Amino acid sequence: MFVFKNREAFPLTKNEKIIRGILRILLFTIVCTFLIAVLQQNQNENVDDLLVTIFITAFQLFFVLYIVNAFTTGNLVRRWANDSIRIAVFNFIQENLQTDDAKTSKLTTYFFGVLGCAYLIVITWWEFNSFFGM
Repeated sequence: MFVFKNREAFPLTKNEKIIRGILRILLFTIVCTFLIAVLQQNQNENVDDLLVTIFITAFQLFFVLYIVNAFTTGNLVRRWANDSIRIAVFNFIQENLQTDDAKTSKLTTYFFGVLGCAYLIVITWWEFNSFFGM
């Protein structure tokens, strides 16, 4: 059984460090947008169209970058994934597919990429539903 070491086991490349910075900025934007929306609702002001657009766009950009990283080098995804979930998925894949540790680690990272794709689809559906009333 493969035991994961801490986050230093997945060193980031120069591009991944740039992506990490962009992802952090997007997360900050998402949180700030949410807080502004709560404050605006408290003051009975309606700027939902603008805030929902910013919120959803930041989420979409976040998941696009996350998915791209998952299907390329994947170190950022491995570092940001919850260790317990990553280990559970790793063990499930290794038990069912009987693969070596390196291939199983890659498949685990792909799993998080596919999960990110699912989130992106749901967020995009939510956007269309929000704006076009489907």
